[in-house]
Amino acid sequence: VEDDRKRLKEFALYDNLIKNVPQEGMYSTIFRRITPDGFVYIQLCFTRAVGPDGEENIVCAVRDVDALIREENERKEKYKNAIKERDLDGLTGIRNRFCYENYLRALERMNFDSLSIIYIDADFLHELNNTEGHDAGDELIRCVAKEASNVWGIDNAFRIGGDEFVAFDYDMDRKKIMNRIDSFRRKMGEHKYSVSVGFSHTDTKVDLQELITNAEKMMYEEKKKHHEGMKR
Repeated sequence: VEDDRKRLKEFALYDNLIKNVPQEGMYSTIFRRITPDGFVYIQLCFTRAVGPDGEENIVCAVRDVDALIREENERKEKYKNAIKERDLDGLTGIRNRFCYENYLRALERMNFDSLSIIYIDADFLHELNNTEGHDAGDELIRCVAKEASNVWGIDNAFRIGGDEFVAFDYDMDRKKIMNRIDSFRRKMGEHKYSVSVGFSHTDTKVDLQELITNAEKMMYEEKKKHHEGMKR
């Protein structure tokens, strides 16, 4: 295969072999050889061997490892998919509650100068599901996930259930954090959606659950105002 040619030539250069082939064991690489049906994986191996007259030789061997490599790739893909199903939310593709809870445990061992927790709730999801259907509700959830990931990063945004999301910021002053929240609100407004956002910040080590509770409480207070405004 074209992508393997240059690498393979450099690998098998005489000077490289003299330098890299060990006294015991093999110096080897895998390349793909083109076939009428696509390609197969081939292993190229070099080892040292002493001849009948005591001279040292470098011996080359080639073997078909296609079945082994494809089986290993399949195992890796299955493992990758299993991790994805365990850690990522199926609807939005961002990290899920299982991952969030593991993240909280990791936070307790992390060192940072400040920590901010942003608690997000998608407004009027129930009403949207009732009036326009669940596909419309799902689109709202996906939109919140996308914009939260854009603002806080894919590693720091979580869907923890239903219409609720949590994001984290580290070592950032309040003004910058509020600017991020405002930017997130604007983006959601551009999509014609409303969100309630709670925010909790600390510059000292405090109880993590207390921070989460404070952010959640602020979010619910804002959500209550939004719903009262809709009724009016």
